[in-house]
Amino acid sequence: METCELKITGLADSGDGVGRAEGMVHFVPFSVPGDELIVEPVSRKKNFIRSQIMEITRPSADRVEPPCDYFGKCGGCSWQHVSYPAQLAAKQAIVRDALLRIGRFAGAEVEPTVPSPRELGYRRRARFNLDSGRLGFSIRGSHKFVAVGNCLLLEPELRPAFNFVRDFLKEIRPRSLAFTSCEMTRDEDGVVSVEFTPPASRKDREELIQLAGMAGVKVAVDSRRRAFVQANRALNEILVQAVVRELKPGEEERVLELFAGSGNFSFAFSPASGRILAIERNPAAVRAAEKKRAELGLDHLAFSQGDAASELKKLTEKQEKFDLVLLNPPREGGKEELGLALKLNPRRIVYISCSPAILARDLSLPAESGYRVSKVTPFDMFPQTPHVEVLTVITRI
Repeated sequence: METCELKITGLADSGDGVGRAEGMVHFVPFSVPGDELIVEPVSRKKNFIRSQIMEITRPSADRVEPPCDYFGKCGGCSWQHVSYPAQLAAKQAIVRDALLRIGRFAGAEVEPTVPSPRELGYRRRARFNLDSGRLGFSIRGSHKFVAVGNCLLLEPELRPAFNFVRDFLKEIRPRSLAFTSCEMTRDEDGVVSVEFTPPASRKDREELIQLAGMAGVKVAVDSRRRAFVQANRALNEILVQAVVRELKPGEEERVLELFAGSGNFSFAFSPASGRILAIERNPAAVRAAEKKRAELGLDHLAFSQGDAASELKKLTEKQEKFDLVLLNPPREGGKEELGLALKLNPRRIVYISCSPAILARDLSLPAESGYRVSKVTPFDMFPQTPHVEVLTVITRI
């Protein structure tokens, strides 16, 4: 295919740069808005072309030197070559584009992206692939493996876990070959743990626990018994406070929280700010939350274990009343749950999404029920990647 000149004008939610030449949209990996390039098409579809950079004729002012030696091979990051202010602007544009293109929210106001306090060293939870006694990631755009000796996204406190796994794989290779991946986590109490997939046998687990203990790391046995934690601790704290500010429950108001986890948001509300019912499907998360609630003596807060949609149906059948609703669904979204929550007729809903496209799909419901989207704010939970968390405020008209 023939090469062509191209100027990059934006970044897509795939992480690729976007430009237009001869009436066709080009998606170009490792490009930056403002780059002037010579590109070569790699594949052609009906409405767009995937291209690769052949030459950077004029680099963008937002192009920076990636700090990681594995950038360009490892599929963990795709934006280390983009300045941080440009990353934040791109995420705001991605959210705005999704609302317009998918949700048909013409002229939707999207606030500037809230930055992460740390651009690197922010992850307290990460999953790595394991292959032939090596630790690494998949190569971008494929299932091929690339081994890594470090990861700049990890919190410094997670480094002992990384070192333990790396050394374990080297020193006990025959048995370690059975593992295909591992997840490293530092929980709310600061405990660093590693969980292998598939789980180790009982005999091997005993040895793992002993070796990990010497490295100051805990071996997790069953992820179903552990509560989910947000990967970016510092940005999560900012997001939690933003949720509290947006809901502002009065002393006599009732708050319903769906997909509550182990109380990431629930515990941020003061006892003087209404009564909160938090619903979560994971029994381990509910047990952890109930234990903490009892230790703190918080009578205004109650946790209930169950499926969000099923529990919502029960609440609507009982004609329960809630003034405020908070939804924090998984990536696939919570369209059914949002629709059911609207039937409770709350005065305000806060919806948190990690997928702008799914969010745009789900936001078609409020307008049909006498509500309006009053605020949309992206939060940069994952710097150096195109992933973005979005807080949306939905208000009764």
